[in-house]
Formats: sequence, structure tokens, C-alpha cells
Amino acid sequence: MVRRIVALTVLFASSCGIAVAQSIAIDQSFGEQGIVRFPTSVSYDTIRYVQAISTLRDGSLAIVTSDLQDQFFSRLTYDGRFDARFGVNGTVRVPRTQFIEKVIDDSSDRLVTAGGYVDELRVARFNPDGRLDASFGTGGVATVRISTGEAAECKGLLVGVQQLYEQGDGRVLIFGTAQSYYLELPRSCIYVARLEPSGALDQEFGNAGVTETAVLGMSRLSSARILTDGSLELSGVTRPIESGNGDVPWQAAILRLDPKGNTGSSASVQVSPPLPGVLESLRNGIVITKYESESPTHETTIRVFQPDGTRDATFGGSGQVKIVLRTGDYMGYTRMADGGLVGTRSVVTSTSINTVLCVWRYSGGPIEGTPANCNQISIPGADLEGTHYLSSSDAVYFSGEIGMGSGIKQLVLARIDLSSPIVEFYHSGLKHYFMTPDGFEADALDRGGAGGGWSRTGVSFYAGGPSPMCRFYGTPGIGPNSHFYTPDAAECAGVKRDRGWLYEGLAFSATPASDGRCRSGLRPIHRLYNNRAAANDSNHRHIADFGLVPSMQAQGWVYEGVAFCAR
Repeated sequence: MVRRIVALTVLFASSCGIAVAQSIAIDQSFGEQGIVRFPTSVSYDTIRYVQAISTLRDGSLAIVTSDLQDQFFSRLTYDGRFDARFGVNGTVRVPRTQFIEKVIDDSSDRLVTAGGYVDELRVARFNPDGRLDASFGTGGVATVRISTGEAAECKGLLVGVQQLYEQGDGRVLIFGTAQSYYLELPRSCIYVARLEPSGALDQEFGNAGVTETAVLGMSRLSSARILTDGSLELSGVTRPIESGNGDVPWQAAILRLDPKGNTGSSASVQVSPPLPGVLESLRNGIVITKYESESPTHETTIRVFQPDGTRDATFGGSGQVKIVLRTGDYMGYTRMADGGLVGTRSVVTSTSINTVLCVWRYSGGPIEGTPANCNQISIPGADLEGTHYLSSSDAVYFSGEIGMGSGIKQLVLARIDLSSPIVEFYHSGLKHYFMTPDGFEADALDRGGAGGGWSRTGVSFYAGGPSPMCRFYGTPGIGPNSHFYTPDAAECAGVKRDRGWLYEGLAFSATPASDGRCRSGLRPIHRLYNNRAAANDSNHRHIADFGLVPSMQAQGWVYEGVAFCAR
């Protein structure tokens, strides 16, 4: 979909070595002409800023903004409208002592928030209308002290929240890093806490509800996941505590906990060789940079590693890319869900402060196949922060301020969709089709993964939208050797109850069709079914080109209509 740029502009950014402009555009369907405006602060000296953004299961957004006095917890629809059913005009005022860093929606459509406040966790649960759920914790808020004394290195640290999950039984898992900021001897630890549905600590988990570890002495969390047997796998980095802020490099670490939060044997910890360079990001892998001060062009090398510390060699062809930055420039990096990389920094012009956005796809190449990687993003009349918030579906959010006169400034938010193409594969032996937006997964299939025999068909499309796409795989020994996708919440819930299918999570997001039709700028994605359920060999194909439907029907496939809409 090509979006016209009206209120916001994407400019050519020569400071990153740009040759031509690329296909990155502000999402004009978000807010009013691409901008969401937050209510202005009462006082001219009260600065409001974005604190956290989370994408909920229905594609809506939970956005936390803050000023010097309060937090404002807002729920927005996918298209950037304040949800009037939540709080007052879509917003709930929350005291700063109830700090919010992460938000999820649970199986009952309540919103669960978590954040660190000094050495404690503050976890709250809100009803769908924005009121605190009085059945949770004390008046809707549970307070958890993280420093249990389990690890001496973890005492007295400031708590931060990085991931939040609801388990199938309603218990809540909170993952994060606790750290100190004393320059003389900084310390950091990884922790996991588990709460009962009532908000009380689960006394059977870890040390009275909390597990802490410093591994080599200092540790930071990258990601966490729940394995099929209920055990937990924590990925991150670690280094000796004696290293302080020195040049001792970080090492990748993978820690496995049993379902009750215990480390078990020493074999549950895996540590990699040192990763030299400056640690930049721990999302979806490890990003390390090294500034080449001896280089006449001031090159910075960006290296990407897998969670186990091995070089992700497919990124840039050798696990690295090089960029040119002026002396003193700093860029913040985040790994995308599809394996690509986003970097942003501020650039000051004579009239405003803008943001430079750089994007590298999983291969390390530029977005949309152009030789360019960077663009300058600007909002007329606004100063942008130069930082970004990357959603789980690879939408990038930027915030800034617009002057309203008399010294009052209004907080604004904009979005750019960077979702990867959905790529289709075909297996001639199975006669099955498969689609994925995941660069890691596509690369593995290209290299003979999943038993080999998979090849690209050349069919692809771009998704994105308010409806999460559920992904299932046939239960081994019971269901078909195939995947199934649906953006329909009712169908997703029904398939979850079918023992023949295993729920693998949300694959990507999409825009639902209305009576089989897509709104202007989107194209329908048609679903076909091979009609082989009787042989336990079900398979579906999703295509944008309706011209392929007759030939598929001639091979016995059944046309099931428009499944969703895409770009």
C-alpha cells in the first residue's frame, strides 16, 4: 500500500550515506493524518513523554505517558483512536509509585501492568473499563520485593521489567533485570517472579515466588520463553562483577529453570566466549557495536549474535554491517522480530529536531531492495526525541512535541510499518504450502532445514493490521504434518481446543476483510484448502493473486474465500 505523506515527511538523510529514497512511509491511517495527539499538560513546565508502548492481542495499543507528577495509562485502537470504553476518554491517571513498564491483556481481557519501583515490583490488574481489579493484590495492585537474598550480588538493586506473561492457569510471570547505577561498581542480576491469579507470590516457585541469578556476577536479560514442558529458558549476557564499567566484554548466557523456577544442575547454564564491543541491544538476539576510531570515515561496525553467542552469519553476509557516523553521533539499535535491525538517532536542523531512521533486513541488506538504509523523519512544527519504540509486529513508533503557544507543548505520536514480507514455500514431496514472515525461519528453510525439500514459490505479500494471526502445527502422531493460520478469534479459540493442533503463538498481524472485501489500498488474501482432512493431510494456501485460484481448484483444492487483507 502506498500512503500519501500529508502532515509528516520522510526526507533524504545524507549523513548515513544515502543514495536514493526508500519505501518507508508514515502510516496515514494512524490518528489524524498520521499523528496521534495527546492531551496537553496543564502547566508549561510539565513535560510529557512516552514511557511504554505495548501491543495487545486484538491489535490495540496500551500506551503509558508520563510527566513530572503522574502517569497516564491510555488504550488506543489500532488506527490511533482513544478507546472511550477505557477510563475517561481512553485514559486512566496512575500514580508514579505504580510505575508501568510492560502491559499485557490476560485471558479475561483485563490489562496487567508491571514496573519497577526502587527494589520492588508493582504489578496491577485493570478491568476492561480501566478500573483497578479489587480482587487482585491490595486494591488491584500487588507489591513484590525482588531482593530475596538468594544471590548476594542481587541485593539492593533497582528493578526493571522486560517481559510479562500470563500462563494458561492464570498465573503471571514477570522477567527482568535488577541493577545498580553506581559507577564505581555497577551490578546487575536477572530475576523471575511468579504471581498467583490473586496477585500473591507463588510460594512453590523459586525462593518464595522469586528466582534471582547473576551467573558470572553481572547479568542482563535479553528474552525469556516458556518451553513445552513448562520449564523456562532465559537468554541474556553476563560478565564478572569485577569488570565494573571497564573494557571486559560481555558473554552470552542461556539459563534454564525447571517449571518451579529452580536452576537444577550446573548444566542448566550455558555461557559463550567473550563478545568484544559495546552492548547496544538485547532484543531478539544480541547487538554489539564497535567504533573504528582509526578509520578515516569514522566507521561503526554493527555485529549481531544469536542468543547463544554465535555470530548470526546471515546478517550482512558475515554477521555484521558497517555504517558511517559523524564524530559524536550516537544511534540506538533494536533487533526486529523478523531478524532485521532498526537504528535511530536525532538530527538537528535550523528549524527543528528530526529523527534519522535506518533499517536493515535480516540479510543485512536495505529495506525494499533499494541501496538505501536511512531516512530522515520529520513532523512539521515538532521536535522528535530521536528514539523509537518497536512493536512485536515490527511497527516503529516515534514521539515528539508540538508547540501550542504560551510555552505549552503537546505530545504527539507517529507510526511507520516495517513488517517483513510474508514469504511462501512449497514442498513437492508433501505437496504442501507454508508461509512465514520470519527471516530466521525462511533462511533455515533455504538452507535445507525442516528435513529439506522446501523452495520459495515467489509469492509474497505484506501484512500488518489490528488482527493477530494465530499459528498452529499438527500435533505429532495425531494431527497433520502441516501449519494452519487464522486471524479469526473464534476460529483460533476453536482450534486451540482441538487436540490435533498445537498452538505456536501469533505469527504476524493482519487486517480483517469486511464481507469479503478490503478497504482502499489493501488487497484480499485468498485461502484455499487441499480437502485432505480424511487422510489427516490438511494444508492451506494463502495467495493475493486470484488468477491462481482456477488452477488450484483443478488440482482438487477448495476455495474458501478471502481470509484477510494485506498490502
